[in-house]
Amino acid sequence: MPAVAVLAAAALGFATLGAPAEIAARLTSEGSERAPEPDGEDPGPLSEREAAQLAAERGAPVEATALTDERRVVMATPSGAFSAELSLYPARVKNTKGGWDPVDLTIVARPDGSVGPAVAPVPMSFSGGGDGAGLARMSHAGGSLQLGWRGSLPAPVLSGSVAVYRSVEPGVDLVAKATELGLSTYLVIHDAAAARNPRLRAITFDLNVSGAQVTSGEDGEITVRNDRGPVFRAEPAMAWDSAGLAGTATDVESESESDSARSTAKGPGKDPGMAGPEMSGPGGRKIPGGATREEAAAAAPLSPRGNRPPRPIAVEATAKTITLRPGTLLTDASTVYPLVLDPVWQAYPDNDRQPAWAMVWSNGQQWFNSTTQDPRVGYDGWSSATKKSRVFYRFSTSTLTGKKIDSVQLTHKLDHTVNQDCSLDYYGPKVEIHRSDGFTTTTTWANQPGAIGGLLAANNQAMGHDSYCSGTKNQEWSLGSLAGALETGIGTLNLRIRSEDETNRNGWRVYNNGGLRPALRVDYRDYPATPTNLSITHSNNWGAEGWYTRRTTPAVVALFTNPNAGPVHSRFEIWQGATKRWEYKVNEGTAPQWSSRTVPATAGLQNGGVYQLRAYGLDSEAGEATIESKTPAVLNFRVDTQAPAAPTVTTPAEANPAQKCVIGHACSFTMSGGSDVVAFQYGINTDTPVTKVATSGGALKTVTPTPATFGPGWFTAYALDKAGNVSAPRVADVRVESSRLAHKWNLDGDGADSGEHGGNPAKTYPLTFYGSPGWRDDTAMELDGSDRALNLDGNDWAATGNSVAGAPTAEGFDLRTDRDFALSAWVRLDDTGQDAWVASSQGDAAGPAANAAVMGLGYSNGNWIFRVRTPTGVVPLADPDDRRLVDYAGPSEPQLLPPPTTPPPDSYQISVPATGPDGQSVTGHWVHLVAMFDDRSSDESDLGPPEISLWVNGRKVAAVGDPRLPETVFLNRPGLLIGRTVGSPEGFWRGGIDDVRVFPGILDRGQVIRIASERRPL
Repeated sequence: MPAVAVLAAAALGFATLGAPAEIAARLTSEGSERAPEPDGEDPGPLSEREAAQLAAERGAPVEATALTDERRVVMATPSGAFSAELSLYPARVKNTKGGWDPVDLTIVARPDGSVGPAVAPVPMSFSGGGDGAGLARMSHAGGSLQLGWRGSLPAPVLSGSVAVYRSVEPGVDLVAKATELGLSTYLVIHDAAAARNPRLRAITFDLNVSGAQVTSGEDGEITVRNDRGPVFRAEPAMAWDSAGLAGTATDVESESESDSARSTAKGPGKDPGMAGPEMSGPGGRKIPGGATREEAAAAAPLSPRGNRPPRPIAVEATAKTITLRPGTLLTDASTVYPLVLDPVWQAYPDNDRQPAWAMVWSNGQQWFNSTTQDPRVGYDGWSSATKKSRVFYRFSTSTLTGKKIDSVQLTHKLDHTVNQDCSLDYYGPKVEIHRSDGFTTTTTWANQPGAIGGLLAANNQAMGHDSYCSGTKNQEWSLGSLAGALETGIGTLNLRIRSEDETNRNGWRVYNNGGLRPALRVDYRDYPATPTNLSITHSNNWGAEGWYTRRTTPAVVALFTNPNAGPVHSRFEIWQGATKRWEYKVNEGTAPQWSSRTVPATAGLQNGGVYQLRAYGLDSEAGEATIESKTPAVLNFRVDTQAPAAPTVTTPAEANPAQKCVIGHACSFTMSGGSDVVAFQYGINTDTPVTKVATSGGALKTVTPTPATFGPGWFTAYALDKAGNVSAPRVADVRVESSRLAHKWNLDGDGADSGEHGGNPAKTYPLTFYGSPGWRDDTAMELDGSDRALNLDGNDWAATGNSVAGAPTAEGFDLRTDRDFALSAWVRLDDTGQDAWVASSQGDAAGPAANAAVMGLGYSNGNWIFRVRTPTGVVPLADPDDRRLVDYAGPSEPQLLPPPTTPPPDSYQISVPATGPDGQSVTGHWVHLVAMFDDRSSDESDLGPPEISLWVNGRKVAAVGDPRLPETVFLNRPGLLIGRTVGSPEGFWRGGIDDVRVFPGILDRGQVIRIASERRPL
C-alpha cells in the first residue's frame, strides 16, 4: 500500500465562537418561518412578543429575529412557547442589510484574485496563487494576522473548506482550511523521500501581526497581543502519524475478530474504531481508496485519529516568523505516513464567559477551542499510550434568566463508538454530564474544574465503528434538572462530559468537531407578568400598615398581562395566616385584561380580621402545563366595619365670644374625635361637605373655612376612620356677618369719607378734587330725602391723596388689591366716544408699578371693564378674541373659564357689553357696578380658584379664575382715583359718579342686591 505522508507544517487556526448552521436548518425543516410579511416585505427584527403573535396567526414557528445572534436562534411556536438553540460556534454572520446569512465555509474564488470562504464569522482570505507572501490573512478584535509562504504558490485546488496548493516542495502539498474560528494551514508530505527534504527540518512562515506583540510561553503556546489585549493564540504544536488508519502498515487487525472479543478487550491495543477500509477527511468525510492526489490531500487526517497520541514539536516564534522543527519525526523509521504537525491558532476569547470548549487528557495534553481536534471522551485503551479524556463545554444562557424552562437538551453528533455492529443502539459505559466550574485556555487534567451538584444525565447511545458504520448519530442528554438554575440566572453554563467508567476502553467515544458541533436546546415560556394595580374596594391604603376595608364582601381588582400578548387567565386568593379563605379563577381573557370579583360572604371575612389578598396571572396553552406568575401581587388588609363616633366641634363664638365670622374671611373651628379617627370632613353652610383634613388618633384639629354668604348658618363635620367608615354628622350653628364697609364717599356735594374704617378716624380718607368738578341732582331720592352726585366733564377728577407733578399719588390708603376687596359705585356715562374710568388704584411712586394703575373699573369700546395688573406691566385693553370672558346674558350663574397658561398675562381683565335698560345705548342711564376680587387664600372649602368678578345692577355677569391671581396682583400701597386712571391716556370720565364704596372683603349676592336696591336710577 502507498506511503502517503501529511505534514501540517503550520496549522494556523483563528477562531470565533458560535452555533452550528445545522440548528437553523433543523428548525426550518420542522416548519419554522422567518416571518416575512404577507406582501413579501421583511418586517424587521421581531421581538419574542411579535414573533409569538405571528406564530399564532400563521400556525407555524416564527423566528424571534431580534434575539438572533451568531450563536443563538429563538423560535416562537403557535402555542406561545419558545425554543432556543445555543451553541459554541458561530452559525450565522450578519450581512450588510442587517439580516443573517448561514455560515458557509466553502472556498470560492474572489474578484481580487484571492480565494476564501463564502460566509465566515472571521474575515479571512487565502492566496489565489503566485507570491506566497499572502498565503493567508485574517482579522479579529481590531487585530490582523498574515501568514506568508517563502516561495511561489500554484493556483489552489478547491474542495469544500480546503484549498490545496500542489508541490510547493517536491512531493509536498500545502493545505489551507477555513473554520468557524479562523484558519489552519498544513503541509502534506506524500512519501518518505519528500520527508527527507532538508527544507522541512525548519519550516518557516513569515508573520505580520500589524504592530502587535508576539510572545511564547514555556509550554509552547504563542499569544499575539495588541493594545486591547490578547487577539490570537496558538496552542503548543503537536504531531501525529497515521498508525492504525486505513491503508497504512499498521492496519493488520484480523477482520474475523468478533465484536465480543473487541468489547471485552482491556489495556493497550488497537481501537476498532480507528481502522477500516476508509479514512476520515476534514469534517468527518469518508474518502474511499483510489482517490486523486488532491482528494487525498484534502482528506488528510487533519485531526489525530490514529493509534498513537499526538506528540509535541518545537516551535519558535518571533515578531515576524513562526518556525516549526519536526526533529526526528521526519526520520523515525516507526513513523507511519501521513504525519501531521499541528500548531493550532485561534482567535482569543473575548472573555471567560464566551462560549467555548476544552479537552484535557490524563497524559497532560490539552486543547482549547481546537478546530482540528475531535472531542473524545472515556478511556483510550486502544492506542500504545493509554489515556483518559474529558471534555468541557461552555454555553451563554443569560437570555434565559426569568423564563419558565420546560426542557433542556444537549445534542452532540457522535462519530464513533468501538462496536462494529452498526445495529446496536447502546454500547459500553455511559457518558455522564455534570455541571462544572469554569475553565480557561490553561485548563489541564491536573487543574480541571470540579463538578457542581450531582449527575445531570447519562446514556450510552452507540454510533458504531466509523470504519464500518456510515454517517453520524445524535447523542442526546436530557438536562431538565438545570431548569431551576437557568431560570434563576447563571449567565454561563459550564458542562463536563466524561465516561462513567474511565477504566473501561469500551466507553471510548469520538464526537464530530467538523461543522456538526454540540448544541443546547432549551424550550421555555414566559411567566405571566405579576399582576399590577391590585386593589380592594371600599377601602383605604395605609402603606406599611396595609389596607383597611369597611366591607366583609369587598370587590378585588387587578390588571393581568402576558409578556407575549397571548391569552391570560387570572386567579385571586385570600389567606388568613396559613388558611386559604377564598379562591376565584377566571378561565378566559385576552391580555391585557382587568379582572374583578366580589368576595362572597362564604369567604367568612370578619370585622377585625387580618387577611392577605394574592393575585396570579395564569397561562395554560394546549399541550402545556399551566404556569402562573413567578411572583404574585400581594395586598395585606384588615376588615373594619365599625363607624367612629361623631366628632366634637367648637365654634368661634364658643372659643371666644368676641370672635366673629365675617363673609369672605377665614373662620376658625376646632374638631376632635375618638382614637380610631384619622380625618375630619367638614364644611360651612352645607350638609354634604367635601373638604377633608387629616388627624391622628382623633387629635384636636383647627380648620379655617371661609363663608361665602352672610347671615345665620351652620358648620357640619364628620369623623372618618382608616377604613373610610363615616360617623354621624355633628352640626353647629354659626352666624356670619357681612363685610365691613371700610370707606364710603356719598358725593353729596363734598368728598367726605363716611365709611366705618374700623372706628379709627386716622383711616378716614376724604377726596381731594382736581379741575372744576360739579354736582348734579338727577339721582333718585335717598332715605334722608336729599341726594346729589359728582359731575365730571372730562377734565376733572378726585383722589385720596395730593397731586404730585400733575399726577395723583396715594398716601397710605388702606385698600389692598392683593387681597379680598370689593368696589361699588353708581355711574352715569354721558359720552361713550372714548375710554373712561370710574375708579382706579395707584401703585408706589417707585418700583415696577410706579405711577401705574394696578386696578381699574371703567368703560371702553362699548364694554364695562374690570382689570387688575400683574408684575409684567400695564398693557392696553386686550383684543376681544383674547379675553377670558364668560356667559353674561343668561339668568344662570356665569360659567368660569379655564385658567390661562403659564406665564400669566400682563393683566387679568373682564369685559362685558354696556347697555341701558332698553338694551340699547347706556348713555344717560344710571348703572350700579361692583368689581370684586376673591383670593380664597384662606378658604379650605373647594370653591375653585381665586377669581375677579364684575356685577352689573345686582347680577354677577362675568368672572375670570386663575390659581396664580393672589401671587400676581400688585399691592404697592395703591391709592384710589375717581374719574380717571394713571398714565396716558388718562381716561377722564364724562358723566356722573355717586355713592362710591370700598370693602376689605367680598360681598355675597344678597349684599350686592341690597346695595343696588338702596336707590334706583332715573
